[in-house]
Amino acid sequence: MTHLKWKELLSSQCEPRDRAGLCRHTARGWPYIPDPYLGYLEARLGRRLRPLPPGRPRKSRP
Repeated sequence: MTHLKWKELLSSQCEPRDRAGLCRHTARGWPYIPDPYLGYLEARLGRRLRPLPPGRPRKSRP
């Protein structure tokens, strides 16, 4: 799909809320799909497809 066709598709068929979400996810490199499908894909691929929470992991207590 060419750049112009992609731009036309986004401007004609996407709601502003969806367009903003798609731009945000694309810029960060994460897929823009609903959570149930994302969980299914993560299980099938055996890898994480969503970002971890920000910050350093907490220390585990012995």
